[in-house]
Amino acid sequence: MDVHLHLTSLIDDLLSDDPRAELIAYRRLTVDELPWLEQRVVALARREGWAWAPIARLLGRTRQSVHQRFHRAMIALRPDPSLAKHRQEATFASIADEVRRRNEEDPIGW
Repeated sequence: MDVHLHLTSLIDDLLSDDPRAELIAYRRLTVDELPWLEQRVVALARREGWAWAPIARLLGRTRQSVHQRFHRAMIALRPDPSLAKHRQEATFASIADEVRRRNEEDPIGW
């Protein structure tokens, strides 16, 4: 299942009127998803070159605790089939924009 759809489904269940569904969704979110999301955002920030201090400050933790918890963490990306599709669409859009721009600059193609 797509990660976005899965998280959206959990949030929908959290906001439902069924206490059983809400409790199950809350447990799944806190036990399964939030630790993975936290690891993912920290790993992505580190991959972008962020230092431990600003990451910790934004998470409301100390630099030492964040470093200790995540310094060995590899990026924990779940397979997201739509991610490749979005990248491909973005690449295609940028190529199409470039072709349009060049065509406007030199419509004859000299």
